[in-house]
Amino acid sequence: MPFNGSGVFTPPAADFPAVPNTLIQSSKFNNVVNDLVNNGLSFTLTKDGQQISTANQPMGAFRHTGVGATNASGQYGRVDEIQDGSFLYGGTAGGTADALTISTVPSFSAYTTGMTLFFKSSASPNTGAATLQVNGIAGPKAIQNNGSALAAGMIEASKFYSVIYDGTAFQLTKVVGAVGIYMPLAGGAATGAITTSGSGTILGIGTGARMTFQQTSAPTGWTKETSATYNDAALRFQTGTVTTGGAAGFIATMNAAGATATDGSGTSGGFTLTTTEMPSHTHPADTTIGSGGVQVVAEAGSRASSLITGATGGGGSHSHSTPTHSHVLNSFNLKFVDCIIATKD
Repeated sequence: MPFNGSGVFTPPAADFPAVPNTLIQSSKFNNVVNDLVNNGLSFTLTKDGQQISTANQPMGAFRHTGVGATNASGQYGRVDEIQDGSFLYGGTAGGTADALTISTVPSFSAYTTGMTLFFKSSASPNTGAATLQVNGIAGPKAIQNNGSALAAGMIEASKFYSVIYDGTAFQLTKVVGAVGIYMPLAGGAATGAITTSGSGTILGIGTGARMTFQQTSAPTGWTKETSATYNDAALRFQTGTVTTGGAAGFIATMNAAGATATDGSGTSGGFTLTTTEMPSHTHPADTTIGSGGVQVVAEAGSRASSLITGATGGGGSHSHSTPTHSHVLNSFNLKFVDCIIATKD
């Protein structure tokens, strides 16, 4: 009979065990031996690898020890090989600056979406669009920057890079900083302190982006804006569509020292109002009654009644001449810091 499912092998009960001091029959002996071979030994794993497992092998909290280094795809890796990244590191790239080649150990024969590989660039930066061939797999794949072909200098000389296969091309990221942070060349985000050195290429900014710089020349990989529209101009922040405007230069306008403005045409003299220019008004008059009748007098005597004269005056407007005078406009003479605008190549 075979193993009982728990790893215990039991000989056939009809033929085993043999009875002492009795003749062993050949048929029973053969049955026991055949059972050992066919249902016992043939189900065991041999140390020289002749047998293979036909089911999962539970290790009961034990482990394989003394495992050799991985040398082919399909083998499980040792912890030290996983820790040192040797499976994914292709070494220093060969080929040319724009047609890179690398090899991994162990090798693989097909790309898988999401596969991540690392390599060190050669001594020459790329001059434009670039490709990568791994382990001699036919059909080198394009190296892209967030889906776009690389611009010159995006792969710097003798720097470490990682690439992620997206199913069509390798998307490039660069290993930057003393702490080994992986930052996408365009888009994405990185956290933690990042330390860089050397001139290099400014990363994380897409082609065509425009920025201000407090320096005379544009950084490497950028083109300085030299149009007269942007010379001696002030900045205006806008929540809508970005435009330009105005005509006067910033310095000429702000530092216009000693300018004067004159108004008026002479000194102010006397002015006599005409009747039509006077406000409309009346004059009261007093009367006294005497023996000769009613008499209008300037000062009241024995007042009997009051009279009011008719109105006169037109209430029209009038003007005064203004004396000549001037205002002096002082120069603002503001402090300033020059900046340039540059566009990412």
